[in-house]
Amino acid sequence: MILKTYKNLKNDEIEIEILKLNFFFHGFEELYIKTFSINQKQFYDLKKFKLLKGGFFIKVFCNKEISGFFTFVNSHKKYFELGDVFKIKFKFHRKDFSQSIRLVSDYLLKNNIADGFFGFPNSQVLDLTIEAGYKIQSYYKKEISIILLNFAILLPIFFYKKRISLNKNFFTYKFFRKISFLEKTNKKLFNLINIYKYTSSQKYKKIFIFFGLLVEINLKQSNGGPFIIFDRVKSDVINTDEIKFEMTDISV
Repeated sequence: MILKTYKNLKNDEIEIEILKLNFFFHGFEELYIKTFSINQKQFYDLKKFKLLKGGFFIKVFCNKEISGFFTFVNSHKKYFELGDVFKIKFKFHRKDFSQSIRLVSDYLLKNNIADGFFGFPNSQVLDLTIEAGYKIQSYYKKEISIILLNFAILLPIFFYKKRISLNKNFFTYKFFRKISFLEKTNKKLFNLINIYKYTSSQKYKKIFIFFGLLVEINLKQSNGGPFIIFDRVKSDVINTDEIKFEMTDISV
């Protein structure tokens, strides 16, 4: 569906097309793998994850040439995660790209398709999303627990971009837990130790893990990776406790 066509200040014709998410994987596999530095297996794991959740693939054209794309993947309830933001044409103006993200966000809200949007942008697209009407709600870091015989022992440290920092509130946590509902991610530590995450899928209920690592996300940090929400939705509408790490792209 063509959502909108308009002329920008340079008299270029901008066209925004919104499609079901499965169209994302038609013709963009090699470009995606190269751009995001992942291998074939990681791509198919991500593809399977996205298609299972559903959402939208948005293509943006400038003068009839596809110049950029992004996705909204359904997360929890009617929250959508903004991701896969990629500019194909170098000369495609950032203002037109950010305007496209804003217009689609507004459209999904006004038509009661979504209740809110969030994302975990990298440094290359953060300014673009801010210009599109998003704001930094907080920052996130990853918590790591050692899994031993289906018990999780929380480590007193955070991880972000391979950096380690001390979890100063460690003793306010329940740092020894019996665990269930886990699934294996496609990541390993030193290519040896499996990394797991929580899942809502019943098929993983009886999984037994002798040894591994559990990764979770803490959204209530003062520094780390930016966690953004769409600023046209009141921040108190989006309950950050309902943004489940295992339901996001960065968990795959």
